[in-house]
Amino acid sequence: MTCTAGETCQSAEHLPACPRRGYQGLTPLEHHVIARLGSCWDDICRVVGDGPTRDDDLRELRDHIHAVQRAIGSQAAARAHPACFRLLGERLWG
Repeated sequence: MTCTAGETCQSAEHLPACPRRGYQGLTPLEHHVIARLGSCWDDICRVVGDGPTRDDDLRELRDHIHAVQRAIGSQAAARAHPACFRLLGERLWG
């Protein structure tokens, strides 16, 4: 993964915390987390055995990864439309 400073990294420690308001689109940290969740997929596939429930188990795990990615992605909508969507960890003030 290439971070905002241009280096390849595995840590988000150098990225600033997400602003609550006033930022357009996804923040660098949000991009980083979404990408890291996606990169976990190869490792998850190696963890799950080759038995008869493999496909079903992988489908379920994939759906969970996507759900977390969508939740983080919704941060951009919440900043753009605070009366309609809430930021993670906050209330809808509408």
